[in-house]
Amino acid sequence: MASKFDYLRHRPFFILEIYHLPRSGVRTERKGWASDSTLQTIEQPYLRDRISDSIMHRATVIIDIMSDTVIKNSLRSGVADEELLKQCKQKHSTLFGTARARYA
Repeated sequence: MASKFDYLRHRPFFILEIYHLPRSGVRTERKGWASDSTLQTIEQPYLRDRISDSIMHRATVIIDIMSDTVIKNSLRSGVADEELLKQCKQKHSTLFGTARARYA
């Protein structure tokens, strides 16, 4: 049975998942506890050679490394795809280099 993501296979993809968790010591049982000062942002970057339905759902950013295209950009800041690609390549250059070397 074919998947609707069959075209997203057999090449490296950079995936970035972003989570927001309460900082330690925050009293989450109180109403209105969530604010910028009480939340911490956690970024989890990783590489995959195929995109599944669950990854597509969870990921904040998905980049096709071989074609340098942004497949998914759900950042709330409204960063353009070209700028996002540039920033991810700079910040996570070791992951991009590893993927290019492995699939070259």
